[in-house]
Amino acid sequence: MKRSRPDDDVDMQSVVKPMTNAFRLQYEDAERDRHAAPEVIVKWEEIAKKVAVTLKTAKLKHVCQYKDLESWKKHGVTHPLIQHAAAVAKTTSSVTEYKWTPPEESIFGKRDYINLTYPAKRAHYMCSCLVALRKAHKEFEADFSPGLGGDAIFPNIRLSDKTSSGSVLIHFGASESALAKTSRFAPNISNIRASTIYPEITDKDEEATPMFNQRVLRTVLEPAMIRRVSAELRHKENIVSALALATRWFRSRGLQEFDDLLLACFMVRLLEENVVVKQQDLLTVLRNFFLAIVNWDTSVAMGFQPDDLEDDVISAHLAAFPVVFLDGTGYWNVASGISKDSFLLAKADLSRSLISLGDCLAFDTLFLERHHFFSSFDHCFRLDLSPENKKLLCKMSDLVVDTIDDSDRLRRFTEKLSKNINECMGERFDNMCIHRLEDTDKQTSSFLLGFRVKRGWTNPITMGPVATEPSAKAFRLLWKEKTQLRKFADTRICECMVWANTASPAVPHSILQFILVNHFGLPAGCISWRSVFPTGFSSPKDVNTKITTAFASLSGILRSAKGLPLMITNIHGISSYIRDTEPCAAEVLCTTDQGHIEDGRRMPAQRAVPPYTGAVTGKLEVFLGGGGGVWLENSG
Repeated sequence: MKRSRPDDDVDMQSVVKPMTNAFRLQYEDAERDRHAAPEVIVKWEEIAKKVAVTLKTAKLKHVCQYKDLESWKKHGVTHPLIQHAAAVAKTTSSVTEYKWTPPEESIFGKRDYINLTYPAKRAHYMCSCLVALRKAHKEFEADFSPGLGGDAIFPNIRLSDKTSSGSVLIHFGASESALAKTSRFAPNISNIRASTIYPEITDKDEEATPMFNQRVLRTVLEPAMIRRVSAELRHKENIVSALALATRWFRSRGLQEFDDLLLACFMVRLLEENVVVKQQDLLTVLRNFFLAIVNWDTSVAMGFQPDDLEDDVISAHLAAFPVVFLDGTGYWNVASGISKDSFLLAKADLSRSLISLGDCLAFDTLFLERHHFFSSFDHCFRLDLSPENKKLLCKMSDLVVDTIDDSDRLRRFTEKLSKNINECMGERFDNMCIHRLEDTDKQTSSFLLGFRVKRGWTNPITMGPVATEPSAKAFRLLWKEKTQLRKFADTRICECMVWANTASPAVPHSILQFILVNHFGLPAGCISWRSVFPTGFSSPKDVNTKITTAFASLSGILRSAKGLPLMITNIHGISSYIRDTEPCAAEVLCTTDQGHIEDGRRMPAQRAVPPYTGAVTGKLEVFLGGGGGVWLENSG
């Protein structure tokens, strides 16, 4: 195992370490590199003011139909939704013409929140801003920047210079009065019709679209939330410092779903509840912040929602999202992007981090060092989806609801895959994570699946309910009617899936292949087991088996021996391999310059040299009654 397994009921107060000057110095040293020089901050504040003036005073003559996404190419700008032109063409609006207007005037119709009308018009406005910025600030680079989580449908604009000393990020969003009431974006309401994006899907138009609704609300409500959080955290030095360290903790572990705004909102909520207060030292604030996340009860909604918010709205949020943290309106879930697996993984890691929090020797590990995926899990698998595989997923209607582009469909796929894995083999692991790899090949999408395993990881049988129970039918459906009936020692007859005759590390791989083939129609070969170490570095299994078998056999003989003057009470392995403190030696291979000579040419060896296995030392310790031990050496 790569991590300790602390008990869930550990009293954190028993391991609390006090705030020290050394910890403060470590924090200040770490933050020194992150903070920009005062003159750089002043520079970019002035640039931001100039950008605001430019956009407010810009005068552009570009006029087009909002469905015409090609017209921006003559200005050197590519409309962000150009790949979805066919879907935009199917939309309707009472305001069909787009032209540049000041921010105070609306370019939206009464029902532009339906389908891609709002994203298309928003992107038109951003294209106009991009033209104006490039014309007025030629010394800077202005371009589209994906939204949270790489959202290409709702991007922002980033203005930067060649020195990379900073940038200006411009958010775009309609006001509530211009677009629609926030209640129109409740999680149980449909605002994007599946048939608009997928003409062949005609029976899913009334399905709720909670994720699309949240993406729209983020553009509308995010600026107000940023202002609220900024005002609450102003002049609270220790609170802000603890928040900066918490952000580092999540970033170093690749938990990008916990974005800066959510963490800041959570800190403000703890301030309102007096869980953290301004007078507390940095370490106390950080510890209370971590403890609050570890103890976060996701069965109830958290956040700034009004007291009179309808119960139906809260229930809809809890049904649609694993984690709920609501804004002041009660309709935008700031935590909508967090998956159940990521949340449980964060809670588990935070529980372990709390034990060493405040230890100066652990500061780098907690906040600075990057935690690679392979080092965070016991077993890893790689899943590769080719273009043909992704076309198969598009045929599953459940995977296209509430989606627009390929990234959305893959998100839906990983959500369902995670659910299936937890249902089929959840008893075999504590935590899991599905991490999408950066697209090196745009055609193929790759994922890493990591597992922190339990003792039953290699169990050859997946045991279900008793055959006569009502839940047995659901179990058979889950396993596509391929289960078997097995009778156990306690006389129960249960539904089971049998993967092997004996425990085997190949069993989880077989289960994952079963899920992909039978639940998604994907080929079994698209998933493979991954290891940090090359296969050649592994210990030879046949030698390992012989040693453990010999030791077990010797133990059995000694225990069953009769007529001995002394009783054998226990048998311990002395060899480091038997005591599980050292792996068995890897097989030694012959180098390519060895072998026989034919026609004056040296031929490489055709097989490996027989592996060298060192002797395993065995010792018999015989205790005399009430006295010390007498060593009798023997080798085996």
